Amino acid sequence: MRVSNAVYILVGLVCLSGCSSVKKSTVTGGVIGATTGGVIGHQSKNGVAGAAIGGLTGAVTGNYVGKKKKLKAYDRGYADGYKQGQADYAKSIWDQKTGKCVEPVAVK
Repeated sequence: MRVSNAVYILVGLVCLSGCSSVKKSTVTGGVIGATTGGVIGHQSKNGVAGAAIGGLTGAVTGNYVGKKKKLKAYDRGYADGYKQGQADYAKSIWDQKTGKCVEPVAVK
């Protein structure tokens, strides 16, 4: 019995390796929630219902966390690009005001 559970876990991890971070977070949350819900439900003699409720709750929570992670990465990239644009603009204004010109173009 333990070998088959290990095989299921291994197959699940292989399937997750190609997923996006949001999908990974959703599935990981679902698995953790189902496991936790199953254990808690087993204590109250209703493991299947506990696993179902825990899995659903975990999947919803994992999806939320995955979307937040993705949004943070996007926001960080946007902020970095915005700062670089500001620096480039300030440098071009500085060059114009100090008389520094752009490198001359060679005439053939």
